[in-house]
Amino acid sequence: MINVNFLNYLKYKSEVYRIFVTFIFFISILIIGLLSVNDYGAVNDEYTHRLNGFITLNYLGEIFLPDITRQYTIDKNFLSFDEMPDQLRYYGGTILHAPLGFLEVIFGIEDKKDVFVFKHYVYFLIFFISLIFFFKILNRRFNSWQYSILGTSLLFLTPRIFANSFYNNMDIPFMSFLIIATYFGVRFLSKSNKKYIFLFSLFSSIAIDIRIVGGILPLVILIIYFCQNLMKKSLKKSVVNLVLIFFMHIIFIILFWPLLWENPIDNLIKIFVNMTNHPLDFDVFFFGENINVTNLPWFYLPTWIFISTPILYTLLFLIGIIFFLSAFFSLNNKIKINSTDKIFLLMIMVPAILPILLNSTLYNGWRHFYFIYPFIVYFMVYGIFFLLEKIHIKKINLMFKILLVIGLLDISSWMIQNHPHQYVFFNKIIRKNASANFELDYMAASYKENLDYLVNNENKKNFNIFNASETKIWYPLFSLSKSDRDKIHETDKLKADYWITNYWFDKTIYDENFYNNFEVLKEIKIDGNKINTIFKRKN
Repeated sequence: MINVNFLNYLKYKSEVYRIFVTFIFFISILIIGLLSVNDYGAVNDEYTHRLNGFITLNYLGEIFLPDITRQYTIDKNFLSFDEMPDQLRYYGGTILHAPLGFLEVIFGIEDKKDVFVFKHYVYFLIFFISLIFFFKILNRRFNSWQYSILGTSLLFLTPRIFANSFYNNMDIPFMSFLIIATYFGVRFLSKSNKKYIFLFSLFSSIAIDIRIVGGILPLVILIIYFCQNLMKKSLKKSVVNLVLIFFMHIIFIILFWPLLWENPIDNLIKIFVNMTNHPLDFDVFFFGENINVTNLPWFYLPTWIFISTPILYTLLFLIGIIFFLSAFFSLNNKIKINSTDKIFLLMIMVPAILPILLNSTLYNGWRHFYFIYPFIVYFMVYGIFFLLEKIHIKKINLMFKILLVIGLLDISSWMIQNHPHQYVFFNKIIRKNASANFELDYMAASYKENLDYLVNNENKKNFNIFNASETKIWYPLFSLSKSDRDKIHETDKLKADYWITNYWFDKTIYDENFYNNFEVLKEIKIDGNKINTIFKRKN
């Protein structure tokens, strides 16, 4: 008979190994992220949301600390909520940007470059924490730390998600808090005590206050919870829990969003209307055509998800969905569906269908829908897990593992080679012709590298520069220190000594006539697609 102490020793060694590998895995992610922060500059929207945060801070200060607030704002003139444009007032995110504005003041960060670098550290750390919770979700579902590490790796090693985790100040934080809220929602379904009711309501409300569409999650959780307990004797207790969650959400949502304090119902309606039909009127570049945002085809969103996701990941997702559907329709008795599976499927389906039904305004690819991606990754792991654990054909399993490793190495290699421009990733089906069919650097993230090159390599005190893109250069200029920003003077074509573009709706014809006057100083190409070029006028 095997000695019991020996078995306990093996179990202890196995647990130590699990903890060690998991710790090294997450520490590696943290180090990679912290070392990468300074490679990304300020982008569109960041300054606007910073201003939104300060407007909210000023509102709170006038209520609670008027004297101190006036000391800090004596030379500033912040708008009131009523004076803000609707697209900013009802956009959300103050739960994130007001505290960051407060820290900016407390820490005495003065240079705008340092302000945004600081915020980029915060955005990445929020994303990093959400990866831990995503790991915990996977570990609860599949009871395997190895598959949980693999799934977390798939999320981290998604090129566009990785790049956006540093500077995207709304979509990635929203996705991150939604992951955390989902974890506590799953825990609530398995153990509906007050602790999980509170934590789920708290983090779900934070996510909703960043983007109102986060309200889909508590709706899904509550419907599944009600259905689970409908035929049980504890139905009364279940109804009490549902009511408690509802009112806790209302309290937290209003508490964390000062705009709602004075007229919550009316403003909530306006926020929802703003979400479903964002008041914008411009074109997007889709399949080689300029199409107004109000006339986009229904397949705009699924197309962007497909073309900007690695092919391997799409195949894994399809395998996972096939396994799920086979179990759902009782075609596969080896797979047992649980509530987590249902949550994750609904969190893909409902947000994907809503824009079509509500005719919502979409633009900038699918960045506003990055929040569904962790739920997509969940089904990638679902497919891997059930393929390897339920199909016991050694050759198929071995071949699948080899292809999986090769695929992940290929994606990792691409991300390293093209760092820090992972935000223009397209899969191999479309990447060679991407610039001729789709928008590339719509957030102006490519400017930092070329602006850095300009001020560090051209020995001049001032730079007269023309920006040919529809992107405003004013935003990415905050990637530079104030002393370097002061050297940049935006001017017209005729007076410009330098010409910069990220080709976003750039109408310039770069022909022989152009090159008679300008030469390439530095050019950034990803997979043969130009994403930013800075030209210098010839003498």
